[in-house]
Amino acid sequence: MNRYRLMVTYFVVPLLFLLAISLLARSQREPTALLREIEAHRQRIQDVLLEGVLITETKHQGVIKRVERPFVAAFKRPNRFRFEIKGEASVLMVSDGDWMWTFRGRSQTYTQRPAPTHLPAFDHWMGLPIPLQIRSVPVLIVPTADVIHSITLVGRESLHLWSGEDVLCSLLTAQMNQEMLSGYDRGRVKVWVGVRDFIPWKIESTFGSASSDQRESRVTLAITSVKVDEGLPDAMFAFAPPPEAQLVQ
Repeated sequence: MNRYRLMVTYFVVPLLFLLAISLLARSQREPTALLREIEAHRQRIQDVLLEGVLITETKHQGVIKRVERPFVAAFKRPNRFRFEIKGEASVLMVSDGDWMWTFRGRSQTYTQRPAPTHLPAFDHWMGLPIPLQIRSVPVLIVPTADVIHSITLVGRESLHLWSGEDVLCSLLTAQMNQEMLSGYDRGRVKVWVGVRDFIPWKIESTFGSASSDQRESRVTLAITSVKVDEGLPDAMFAFAPPPEAQLVQ
């Protein structure tokens, strides 16, 4: 019996430990299977309405400035969508399937273009655009391969939602391409995707300087409400410019 216990202690236990480390390392290096599962689930969704808050935190010389603004993201196949950031410097992007408009509240200007044939952000594995910090302005962009790279599956983590609930999420990280950074040396994206519902409950982009930790920006999209396949009305994807708004090229 003692020899058996010794064998377990010195041979089996280390082998199990090495196997666990190997599986963990593999899951960290290869998020491909999870991304395919997330994409397959999303393709079955016909329409979705997401509401949340956009949080911008900027640290400069020890002073942290925090701004919160509500946003709405709605998608309806094949190519209707609405993404709206409210509050100061509001932005609205909306497509009715034929045309796409981008309206900027600060300048009271808007553009009109033919609508894309698909849902550019919703059909990506994140299901939402990622926030970038361009100078002092947060910009939302579709996370394509020329924006991010080195996607890693870190593992699972419990995320505390604004509703007070906790949801188990898969935590993924990615590095941001240098060309996308404006005045920063490094950028990283973290995404919390629900294990059961595949909802991207939180997307966080962090930007910093390689020479100093006194200058850093973090922009976060946090989901507060989700409605899936409840039949979004056409009015959600209509655009009527304010009387004082000007059409620009």
